Parts: sequence; structure tokens; C-alpha cells
Amino acid sequence: LDQGTVKHYKIPKLDNGHYYISKLKSFPTLKELVEYYSRQAEGLCVRLTEPCKKGQIMAPETYGLSYNTVDI
Repeated sequence: LDQGTVKHYKIPKLDNGHYYISKLKSFPTLKELVEYYSRQAEGLCVRLTEPCKKGQIMAPETYGLSYNTVDI
């Protein structure tokens, strides 16, 4: 949480199987990535502190949204 706001990061996988948030630093396992960013923020908004438990975060409002449409 960053001042009460949840931040999301996409964690892609490189061709060699390593995970990264920034291609400048990659990790062989997700566990190592999380441990690293738990010690220092190094480019993230904040240092990772604790996981969000399922159901702890409210789902985003989706009323009025539609699939595969374009507004002109």
C-alpha cells in the first residue's frame, strides 16, 4: 500500500525464465524478486511490505463498461 492505495505491477518473464519489473534487474524466481523489493524500493513507488489478502481489496467499478467497443 502506498498511502492507503494499492499499486499493481505486471511481472513479465524473460526468454531465459527470469522474472522482472525492470529489465535492468531480473530474478530466477518470483520469491527472489519479492525478497529483493521487500528490502528496497529501487524504482518502485514503495518497498514491498505485505501481500494483499484476497477479499481485502474492493473490485473496481465496472458498471457502464462494455467489451470491445470504441467511443468516437
